Amino acid sequence: MNVVYRTVWTEYERGLDRPDGVSYAFDKELLQREIRRIKNLGEPGCYSRASEIKMCVVTDELRKKIYDNGGIYTTLQYDDPGMLGPFVPSNPKFNLETFRNGLAQAAKAE
Repeated sequence: MNVVYRTVWTEYERGLDRPDGVSYAFDKELLQREIRRIKNLGEPGCYSRASEIKMCVVTDELRKKIYDNGGIYTTLQYDDPGMLGPFVPSNPKFNLETFRNGLAQAAKAE
């Protein structure tokens, strides 16, 4: 199972809001840096804002796209077809960060 971090971008342009892509990343900190970078590019009349960072399950193909792009991959407008759905652990007491750290180490090993 491939579990990654995900945020949805919304573009705000002169009163309109519309989908502006989705970013996927192996590392939550990398995704947070990308959010700060994009936020600094905005101007008052046009900017993109990220949603809350959540975890999702992705296909091997999308995992490879993320890997090939240095650990973060962003689409235009909508989710990549390889996004299978939100990650919901069967045991709510499960330590997600320990699990994610193990996955991140496995991703770096490839």
